[in-house]
Amino acid sequence: MEFTPDISHARVLTDDLNPIDLRAQAINLVARQDLHQYFQQGGMNW
Repeated sequence: MEFTPDISHARVLTDDLNPIDLRAQAINLVARQDLHQYFQQGGMNW
C-alpha cells in the first residue's frame, strides 16, 4: 500500500512574488529609463 498525503489544505509555496525580486525589478526599470534619457540627449536612442 502506497502512502498518498491529503493535499486539500496544503499551501502552495512559490517564489513568484519574492519581495527582493519585485524591488530589484522596480529599480531596474528606473535605471533603464535613465539610460534611455541619457542616450536620447546624444541622438543615440534605440
